[in-house]
Amino acid sequence: GFPTANLHVDNPLKLLPAHGVYAVWCQTPDGEWHPAMANVGTRPTIHEDAPASLEVHVFGAEGDWYEKPLTLRWMHWMRGEVKFDSKEALVAALEADRTRALGLLASSTKPGAA
Repeated sequence: GFPTANLHVDNPLKLLPAHGVYAVWCQTPDGEWHPAMANVGTRPTIHEDAPASLEVHVFGAEGDWYEKPLTLRWMHWMRGEVKFDSKEALVAALEADRTRALGLLASSTKPGAA
């Protein structure tokens, strides 16, 4: 599975990027930066006519981040939002997204690194 933190952007002056899947760095409440992937959009495979949301899947980190701030550093746009024919097709795409995100982030500098 792909557990996600569903984020609420509480500042109306903050802009979100275009709908799609991104490779990002995520700073968790303990101050550590982790590779992650984020989705901005309506999740059309799961919901019809849902409002746009921002969710992030953090690689290699677990925690109870409910009601806690996470900081994202947007690095690479990977693909646009897609309505898949099945949940299985969605999971296969997410697996490919994870592999691609990890590769892209491996070639970038981790925030806070010298």
